[in-house]
Amino acid sequence: MIETQSLAKTYGLGMYALRDLKLKIDKGEFAFLTGPSGAGKSTLLRLLLLQERPSGGEAIVGGRNPSKLTRDEVQAYRICRSKS
Repeated sequence: MIETQSLAKTYGLGMYALRDLKLKIDKGEFAFLTGPSGAGKSTLLRLLLLQERPSGGEAIVGGRNPSKLTRDEVQAYRICRSKS
């Protein structure tokens, strides 16, 4: 399951890539990210893969908040997600 609550990512002053994103994708569901250039699709994926940290809110992936993982746990998290 992937769930976000008020997820946000800003670049610079007032430049939002994501703002107040609420999303829920249950295990086994398929989802498509669509939208125009600059809508935040790639940013969302980078946040879920821990390539970037959110500016606000949280994401829950498989029952865990990936932004609260230690540096040592990040690699194991990525390996686990790639095998799911």
